[in-house]
Amino acid sequence: LDGGDLIGSCGLSHDTTRRRDKSFVKYTLEVDRNMCYRNRPVDFEKRSYYGQVIHFLVLSLPSTLILAAITPIKPMTQSANGLRMPSYTELGPIEVVDASTIDCVVGRVKDRHTWTIIER
Repeated sequence: LDGGDLIGSCGLSHDTTRRRDKSFVKYTLEVDRNMCYRNRPVDFEKRSYYGQVIHFLVLSLPSTLILAAITPIKPMTQSANGLRMPSYTELGPIEVVDASTIDCVVGRVKDRHTWTIIER
């Protein structure tokens, strides 16, 4: 990421108990605001998501394309910590995104059964 964060994937990791987990990321996707209305024109907006990188996939076509298989968090409707920081208890199904949509590595803290995302 342009000399920024070092991202790891959890798919090939063996022992995660003694090291920092650098596989959780924040990424931005463009989403159609009118996706539920098929007769309305396409209207994209940028939305941020958080998830865990499972694998990186490199496709060598005429140009190289790097994809990331990410398990997104299922955010809770209300913040569990009262600080408007994203919290979750489970992850969703895997989605594959362009790796260039990854903004940064994020940290997380566990409090009882809930994880809270920590950004710099």
